Amino acid sequence: MKEFISSLKNLFSSRKAQGTDRNESEDYMIRKSRKFDIVIRIISVVGAVIIWLCAVTTGTGVNQRMFTYNNFEIRDVGSFFSAAERSGFKTVINFENSVSFTLKGRKRLIDSLNENEVTVYVELSDYIETVNTIPNDVEQTIEAVVKIEAPGYFQVSNVSLETITIQLVPIN
Repeated sequence: MKEFISSLKNLFSSRKAQGTDRNESEDYMIRKSRKFDIVIRIISVVGAVIIWLCAVTTGTGVNQRMFTYNNFEIRDVGSFFSAAERSGFKTVINFENSVSFTLKGRKRLIDSLNENEVTVYVELSDYIETVNTIPNDVEQTIEAVVKIEAPGYFQVSNVSLETITIQLVPIN
């Protein structure tokens, strides 16, 4: 320990310039500047270690989790079918009954996510106006979007089924 302290004293002690014409104030400024540089370097290293420790121990890594929903909900089927019938169409819905997707988010949150917190559905009431405005003399096709609602801090990706196909066949 005494050796360490003596080496620090030697490091910060004044050194007489050999063969130069420097005065006392220049030596003082050089010593002060050197001390300041060493203090800044020590603070930088300590700060870097603290930031690294925080990053490693907080568990904020990003993780992905795959979900598969079978028989997801199709909302407002009755009102959509009756609107289609009033417009002169018979409705046929063609779709796979399962959808797979990936949620991406913080590891701690993704691991604690319950499947009940994610909702997968198709909202047919969004397409009632479309059914009311299209001509009923030709077969029509509507691509209804499959909606996935997850808590806001998750990103949805790799959706296997993004739309379902609704065929509107003229009744006459």
